[in-house]
Amino acid sequence: MAINTTSTISNQYQRFYSKKLLLHAKNTLVLDQFALKRPLPKGMGSKTIRFFRRVAAASANVSTLTEGTPLATYTDLTYTAVDVDLVQYGESARFSDILGWTSLLDVMEDGIQLLGEDCALKADDLILAAIAHASTGGTKRYSGGAANYAALAALTQSTGKFVATDGLDAVTNLIINLAPRIDGGFVGIVGPQVARDLRIDSRWLNPHTYKDGKELFKYEIGELDGVRYVGTTNVWSEDATEGTRDTTIVAADQIYLSVFTGKEGYGVVALDGSSPLSPKVMICDKPDKADSLNQFITVGWKAFYAASMINTSWVIAQRSLSAYS
Repeated sequence: MAINTTSTISNQYQRFYSKKLLLHAKNTLVLDQFALKRPLPKGMGSKTIRFFRRVAAASANVSTLTEGTPLATYTDLTYTAVDVDLVQYGESARFSDILGWTSLLDVMEDGIQLLGEDCALKADDLILAAIAHASTGGTKRYSGGAANYAALAALTQSTGKFVATDGLDAVTNLIINLAPRIDGGFVGIVGPQVARDLRIDSRWLNPHTYKDGKELFKYEIGELDGVRYVGTTNVWSEDATEGTRDTTIVAADQIYLSVFTGKEGYGVVALDGSSPLSPKVMICDKPDKADSLNQFITVGWKAFYAASMINTSWVIAQRSLSAYS
């Protein structure tokens, strides 16, 4: 007599679908926390934010006085203006009414999360591009003793990798340029490849060894030579051309951008949620002339945003290779 098994009645079986999604890749984004943030108030008649910086102090402005004789020269107070033009960005996704009713997974909620992550990544990319741009970016430095981009690209991974001295020199450059400090010091923002080269230094300090009541920055990974390092996974890397991002990373010849900054080195439009131009999720789930039968629901976001260098002397764009492979 035949034995009934799961194989003989296989058409009675179906896959069990777990509603718990697997973890997905998500970037660690940190640049926004060190940016100068200013809002664009309503009704200003402008799509540009202008930042002002007054002239720095100079002892040459001080005169030697002669008793009973009035001053013949006076100090002029001048300002440097930095204009930032805002641009509108947005993204949208559509979900059919049948999908919303029958889907096993909460597809719309997942879609909203994806759009939010895209928004944050776009903002981080815009800040990176402002710092990395070959002509208007931060003060440029190169590892391995290289004088320029071409010389760095000619080095090997070992000779062109980031070392502790590079961070110390970058911060020294900031101090010489009179960059204001962030929480009493300066910050280095590095990708995982550069962080790997730093962490093998025997003097590397993990955050728990020096915290001492100090509030850590978001994603702070350690300290070396007084530089507080913050890790990011949204890495700006280059290959053939300085200032042109290369998303196809080949470890052997890739050049990585690390950012060293003081306070107010770069700026962004404030996205605190109080402005109607801040990113907001918009859900359209009512019939209209374009979709009279309400066949789909649209989910999207838009924002009026910009990122720009505020003082190129207060941001170091440090480029290096990495020994990681």
